[in-house]
Amino acid sequence: MSFVHRQVRLLRTVATLSFQSNLAYRFDALLASVTSPLYLLAQSVVWREVFRVSGRATLGGFDFSTMLSYLAVSYLMNALTGDRVTENLKTEIRDGSFIVHLLRPLSFVYFGFLAKLGDRFMALILEVVPVTLVVGMLFGFDVFRCRNVPAFAAAIVIAFVISYLIALLLGMLSFWLVRPDGVILIYAISSRFLHGGWLPLSIFPGGVQKVFLFLPFQFIAFVPARLFTGEYELGGVALAPGTVLLYGLAQAALLLAVTLVLWRFSVRRFCGEGT
Repeated sequence: MSFVHRQVRLLRTVATLSFQSNLAYRFDALLASVTSPLYLLAQSVVWREVFRVSGRATLGGFDFSTMLSYLAVSYLMNALTGDRVTENLKTEIRDGSFIVHLLRPLSFVYFGFLAKLGDRFMALILEVVPVTLVVGMLFGFDVFRCRNVPAFAAAIVIAFVISYLIALLLGMLSFWLVRPDGVILIYAISSRFLHGGWLPLSIFPGGVQKVFLFLPFQFIAFVPARLFTGEYELGGVALAPGTVLLYGLAQAALLLAVTLVLWRFSVRRFCGEGT
């Protein structure tokens, strides 16, 4: 059996098991198909008023229709990139069941990524597709008119990888801290701002935008949504779609390198504490 064939079988097996186990959360996904359009409806009312009061046709490079598209796509990106690995890893380290992964030939880092594929496939079916249909009926399907399909598709892949690595890094805090919940909660609260999920990052003051420019968080929501709606610009820096994607790949590669190094030290600590 070839290496590629083995990897495909492994992917199918782990992703299928993850899909089946996460069906327990199907009610959450179905509930989102109701609450998400209501959230976007409220956002549309707020932003319509913001544009009216400001008297400006554009804010941060967005007109009202583009802003609506951005908010819809960035919200759906949250569903496509959501992750349970932080909570799963924290729980398994606390109860000691993480030791099982050390006995397997498959690294938890790889296993968790494959499991996320199955988990997010469920979210795609039960959340993303229904929400897209409902939002399209409410606001018109022009909201989902993509300006650059290939770039947006590539940005989704990068967002998927970066979101997983960040979630894994957060979960790894459990190797080092008895109670990492506070740090995890702070990130959970601030993440939608850091990603650009609540507000486009280009709305923030120029100095803050320059900070966002060098952080990987923008690739989870802001970059995909911006490539979907138009051209990328942040902190006074305008980049072509191809350049943005190469930058995202570089950020993902750096995150992966950091994750693998810290993972090795963290697992050694776990084994040392357990002996």
